[in-house]
Amino acid sequence: MQVQSISGIINMKFYLDRIEMGIQSPRKNSNYIGLLFLLIWLLSFSESASASVTAGSLYNHFQNPPAKFLPVVYWFWNGEISQQGIREQLELIKHSGTVRGVVIMAWEGLRLDYLSEDWFQKVSYACSVAKQLGLKVWLYDEIRWPSGYAGGKVLEMKPELYARCLAREEHRRSGSDSLSLSIPPTTVAVVVAKIADQDRLDGSSLTDMTSHCQQDKFVWYAPEGNWSVNIFYQDSCQFQPTFLGEKYVDLLNPELARTFINITHEQYFQRMPEFFGNVIEAIITDEPGFYCNLKLFNLNPETIPYTPLLFSKYIEKNGYDLKPFLPALWCDIGEKTIAIRTDFYEFIAWLFQQSYLKPLQDWCGQHNIALNIQPAHEETMKHSTIMQGDYFKVMAYSDLYGGDEVYNWDKSAITPLLITSAAHAAGKRDAYCETFAAYGWDLSLEKMKAITDWLFVRGVNQLQLSAFYYAMNDGSWRMEVPPSLFIQNTLWQYLPKFTDYIRRLSLVLSSSQPITKIAIIRPNNTVRARLSLLDETLADEIDQRFIQLSNELFNRQVYFLYLDEETLIQQTALHSASDVPYLQLVDGDEQHRFELLILPDAEVLHESSYERIRQFFQNGGAVLAFGERLNYLKTDKGMVQQFYASGLAAEKKYYGDWIYNDVDSLAALIHQRIVPDVIVSPSSPQIHYIHTTGVNEDFFFVAKI
Repeated sequence: MQVQSISGIINMKFYLDRIEMGIQSPRKNSNYIGLLFLLIWLLSFSESASASVTAGSLYNHFQNPPAKFLPVVYWFWNGEISQQGIREQLELIKHSGTVRGVVIMAWEGLRLDYLSEDWFQKVSYACSVAKQLGLKVWLYDEIRWPSGYAGGKVLEMKPELYARCLAREEHRRSGSDSLSLSIPPTTVAVVVAKIADQDRLDGSSLTDMTSHCQQDKFVWYAPEGNWSVNIFYQDSCQFQPTFLGEKYVDLLNPELARTFINITHEQYFQRMPEFFGNVIEAIITDEPGFYCNLKLFNLNPETIPYTPLLFSKYIEKNGYDLKPFLPALWCDIGEKTIAIRTDFYEFIAWLFQQSYLKPLQDWCGQHNIALNIQPAHEETMKHSTIMQGDYFKVMAYSDLYGGDEVYNWDKSAITPLLITSAAHAAGKRDAYCETFAAYGWDLSLEKMKAITDWLFVRGVNQLQLSAFYYAMNDGSWRMEVPPSLFIQNTLWQYLPKFTDYIRRLSLVLSSSQPITKIAIIRPNNTVRARLSLLDETLADEIDQRFIQLSNELFNRQVYFLYLDEETLIQQTALHSASDVPYLQLVDGDEQHRFELLILPDAEVLHESSYERIRQFFQNGGAVLAFGERLNYLKTDKGMVQQFYASGLAAEKKYYGDWIYNDVDSLAALIHQRIVPDVIVSPSSPQIHYIHTTGVNEDFFFVAKI
């Protein structure tokens, strides 16, 4: 490709250099300076294309980007909220040019009652002022987080909707014995099984003995042998929403979503319908999830989420009763362990979708606004499984795909690319990320720019800044997530330079499409299969290897997207007639042409995933297996068959080369099959880039991380 407009490159680089110089604060820290090396506009071959660019279009927009590419900011309402204060702050925000809109969020120290008439009157007034000023408003559906409890009002109305978990109590007996065990009054199931060895139960002997429960006793005559008696009882979740000191809610119960929407969403619409779809453009639901089995905080360890309809819904969805197989979630029961665990966590993700997320998205669609889901602990597959079932399933009901990078800058975190991958899998170009919350008062503009560069080379192209504090002088506010980036911060006067930089990056990277030839299959089923409630070591190891592999490839300038198995099965189409076979996302842009699939630790795959991969490979596509080999296929009937036992032992014949944790060999094979877009010489793990394409131009955003 020829570069037809050197002046275009020079001028665009001039604007970025000028912005970069403008955001240098007096106190520099070279460790945090993320350097933007170059943003190149490569024009296409035709003169007509070149003329169309210079005529105005994207080139002119780059010099003066539209406000819609500015970030939005969390506006923490704390202290005494007045109409005068609302107007003054919104006018200041508008005239500063820092953001395009605010997310109104009730915060600690708020001097008016959340969801009171006074609250709604103040929000309505803010919307009217924002409309006059040309600012957008996003609603936040909770007071602090996580979403779903309406500041305690849901449980005030319906106390039975409190969050629950299912706990296990095990008793072991040897020899024949008449048992009379005291059981918790909330016992829902008792399952007995023979003990095969110290760590494993005999899966063929699992028997539901719940009928032997008599009030507060379990009475049973144990035959000769070694037996495990598993008592499963519901317990109240100990987790309390931030700063509230009250119970959380049951997100798996459909009644919860109906109640939450009536208390919160409907009240906004009834009082200010004229702002929906114009001033109010989105609503955020933040960190909803199952807050049990949080071992780090000793909150209901070794438990699973529970709702009264759990077992009946499970039978409806999976066609068999979960009760006899419950021990498999805690310990090994033999060959059925994998099937039960993968079925259960897939079911939990589905029930969360249907009970909570889908009603929210449906309501937003009916009222002409977008839903932005900020998921709970999406950083690893293990935590995503425990907290919400699966990140990709959660985001399937989000209109604006998002996540967060808060508390500290972990350069090895894969969250930004996870957000990007889920968005593109759904055919969406914009990927949102909340950032800078809880980075502390010593957060510098240099570090903010470095974090932004890091997010954008991973494909994020829209930022949600945290935060602007309404007040900081009444003595009752809480700084759980400092800093405030608003007038209380000495960096406030420089913030417009920084957000101007964001605006240009967002313009280019939102208006173009990443060129992606490599997909990494996310081994979510393997994590589910290896996730024991008693021992999470294997799941942690898979996560660590996955994150390490991702970063090793980043550091070798290999760009890729993650694919979950459901996307692979349902949203990709094979194109084998071309010289280079590829899989293409059905709902995505044409630039997502995956010519190479990487399977890290794909020990367990759904059989439909395997068939898609095998078909791709046998038609000439490139497939590389890395780490643990494929050993099990999960069938459509919820069963698992051993891969080798099925006569498919020659793995290279069926799914490509297999490499055991040698990243150098993997990178060499990748470069043999995929011509790299960028070659760094001498090699440097600090140089990262993203290559995107528009209608008639290509862009390379290169940064030092």
